[in-house]
Amino acid sequence: MDGHFADTFHRLYDFLHAYSKNGDVSLRLLNTSNLIAGSDHLHLTVPHLHDDIRQAFLKLIREADKFIYISTWSFLPDEEILNALCTQAKNGVQVNILLSHRTRFRPLDYANYLHVDKLVCAGGNVYRYTKGYMHTKAAWNNHNDILFGSANLETQSLRNNFEMCLQINASSLTWELRQTFYNDIAFSIKQTSQSHVQRSLARKVLTHACNIATLWL
Repeated sequence: MDGHFADTFHRLYDFLHAYSKNGDVSLRLLNTSNLIAGSDHLHLTVPHLHDDIRQAFLKLIREADKFIYISTWSFLPDEEILNALCTQAKNGVQVNILLSHRTRFRPLDYANYLHVDKLVCAGGNVYRYTKGYMHTKAAWNNHNDILFGSANLETQSLRNNFEMCLQINASSLTWELRQTFYNDIAFSIKQTSQSHVQRSLARKVLTHACNIATLWL
């Protein structure tokens, strides 16, 4: 590859390699807030240093005025992101979340019931995908802003891991993503305000315990 597109990825490789054991520390000075791939933006999470993906998520959520769709393997957003979603739902924006009902790490599955319950009670639509693992990681709004890549909507991905996402604007892809979303909810359980209330006391206690434990995972 050559040209501006290739140059971006060469600089990105050097930047990430700088965090390896034998990396050149001087290459860590890349301005990650303005990474361009063609006509689109790349966003990074660098542990404890850069939360560009998180900021992109917040911007996408807050700028929506009709709908928001998010497909994510795990759903453990921090308080600011969860409150932004709840505020949008209360203001009449259609907030739709599809998450994997079972991940490979069961504590995550129990922990997210509290986040889901808060969003559902605010008016959001949340679906638990039951047909195996659902690894899609994408978000989009009615302005055709699309964010997809390696990051789940949870604190570990958005603050503590190395992650990368691409942000594009494309109405045709938004339409395709919505079609896929609605195909997937045919294999999903829609959450209601009673979904958490009707769970056993033991499961509620486990949910609270797992929610606290995820802060250290």
